[in-house]
Amino acid sequence: MSAWSISYGKIFDQEDHSMKILDEKGRLFGKINLVDLLIVLLVLLLIAAVCWRILGARTPGSVATQANVIQADEVVSVRFKVLVSGAEAEYIPALERYAEGASLVRDDNVSVGKIVGFEKYEVSSYQNEDGTVVPVGEGERYNVVFTVEYTGKMNTNTLIEGKQPLRVGAEYLLRTVFIEIKGTIMDVEILDK
Repeated sequence: MSAWSISYGKIFDQEDHSMKILDEKGRLFGKINLVDLLIVLLVLLLIAAVCWRILGARTPGSVATQANVIQADEVVSVRFKVLVSGAEAEYIPALERYAEGASLVRDDNVSVGKIVGFEKYEVSSYQNEDGTVVPVGEGERYNVVFTVEYTGKMNTNTLIEGKQPLRVGAEYLLRTVFIEIKGTIMDVEILDK
């Protein structure tokens, strides 16, 4: 009889009443099925891998932007346009006076960018906050487009100005020393790539 068959026989020995590693049904210590244990370990490893992927150490990657790739934490200069729909005519003179050349500010009054362009277009209707379209008379409402230049860092998935993502279609609060108005980003262009 070979050494293997002797030791294998001892594992499954029915006469021995000491603690056995595997019993005749393939259970560890007579309680846990070996196949079930392997399946549980595989599931736990899979859960750990998913958690590591989602919550694990995040290293800066790269983000595809336009035809270029921007590395996370890379400082980039951008030009973006903010559309304010249906601005009342009475605000237009002040917006024109205070917009061009004005620096954007954050809550802590830090300058983060500059308005480099201002355009207005008369509209015949505008959309209310509830989504209804309201017709207006001549010269009552305007769509206003602010062009802003900003230099900031890319994070792992977008460029952030303050706490606001610079994405086309995102709502944006344009704030200067004299202006605070809500609009929608309609264009983002990388300047220094």
